[in-house]
Amino acid sequence: MTKILTHNRATLVLLGVALGLVMGVVGSRLLAPVPVAAVATHGGEQFAMATGPVDDRFEALFFLDYLTGDLSAAVLNTRGGGFNSMFKTNVLKDFGGAIGKNPK
Repeated sequence: MTKILTHNRATLVLLGVALGLVMGVVGSRLLAPVPVAAVATHGGEQFAMATGPVDDRFEALFFLDYLTGDLSAAVLNTRGGGFNSMFKTNVLKDFGGAIGKNPK
């Protein structure tokens, strides 16, 4: 009688594990992933960095050099890592700032 209970218990545990795996795989395929927006900023005396959304699916890393006025953006690749696109412009004329000045 003990051998039958032990054999049935092991079968039930294996069946429960298999059923849990199947439910987990099916559930992960049916449910849409939750988008996460990581917006962060950091700066020093000569630069500022920030992350922010470009559109609903992509985010970028923005870098502003206070001394030169160069604003760079790099769009993050969500599939393979790294960056998809790089953009660069100078914003001094837009803000009327003088080159080489510290914002403090």
